Amino acid sequence: GLFLCSQKTRRVDGVKELLHADKLFTRIVDQFKSLSDEEMTTEKSIQIIRNIKHMNKLSYALGCYLFSMGVVKGGLAYLERTFSIDPDSNFDKRPLNDARKVIKMCIDGVQECNFELTKDENNVNVLFSKSNFLLKQEEYTEAKECLLKILLIDKNNPNTAIHGSIKEVNQLLMQIESMENRSFYLK
Repeated sequence: GLFLCSQKTRRVDGVKELLHADKLFTRIVDQFKSLSDEEMTTEKSIQIIRNIKHMNKLSYALGCYLFSMGVVKGGLAYLERTFSIDPDSNFDKRPLNDARKVIKMCIDGVQECNFELTKDENNVNVLFSKSNFLLKQEEYTEAKECLLKILLIDKNNPNTAIHGSIKEVNQLLMQIESMENRSFYLK
């Protein structure tokens, strides 16, 4: 358990460092791009290209890290940026394709849950599934609303299917809080 916690902490710290480096490279490239034609030398244009390549590596690493941490939408944004800068890069495109599949699956899942909720708006199992799909899309407020509704339904009716599994609902609420804090670093 302690090993896994330290790994998770190292990943979060790694993402923070990568984000910081990405901001620095972006600032450097922007400064170079603002140079006039007279100020632009061959050496400076080579530096721009080198910095853009470093930025692209960082974007790819950030996308993969974020995706592995469950921040699917943020990971997808960095991965798409990687391949829009250099479509022919030799980076593995599987993380990009996986992130796109997960987002599509989540969108479809939320739609299916919404349809099921039109039949029974208090179906706690569907609400729980919907909150998981929303969490992967980084729709934290809506995900929390679903979970809080489950807790309210369960409190008012101890015969619900989720009764006894409130621990899972509370764990997911804590996970959402944690991911909201992580997303703060991405802004």
